[in-house]
Amino acid sequence: QTMMHNPNGRFVVVCGDGEYIIHTALSFRSKAFGAGLEFVWGHSSEYAVRESTNKVKIFKNFKEKLTIKPDFTAEGIHGGALLGVRGAKSLSFYDWDSAQLVRTIEIECQSVFWSEAGDAVAVCAEESIYILSYDKDAVEAASPDEFEEDGLEAAFDVK
Repeated sequence: QTMMHNPNGRFVVVCGDGEYIIHTALSFRSKAFGAGLEFVWGHSSEYAVRESTNKVKIFKNFKEKLTIKPDFTAEGIHGGALLGVRGAKSLSFYDWDSAQLVRTIEIECQSVFWSEAGDAVAVCAEESIYILSYDKDAVEAASPDEFEEDGLEAAFDVK
């Protein structure tokens, strides 16, 4: 079971036993609920729920917005500037607004930590930590033709 506040501190989610419940932080009133194996917050009013090993739903303002159906078994999800979906040997980052694949990195990761500014991410493996810089401007300026099967290569650089 997990419990965590959203980035602005107004809401708290309790997740466990195959479901999640979002409460207001001050009065602890129920705001939203649903089925889910795992829950993560985005940077604003977004959140994502891993409903199964092949479906991740993105919500904005407590309404379902998009569904991601990865072509691999989703073992976990990670919040931050981008939505991370973890597979057995890879980590795929998706845009919160469009669910577009930004980049897939071949790594067996355990944890993902974003900087508050959203311009750097630490990807933690069992025995290593990789610090990557995220180039949001390059992603926004890229044409659809520049996105390959594993996303946009210019999206991340190793620091």
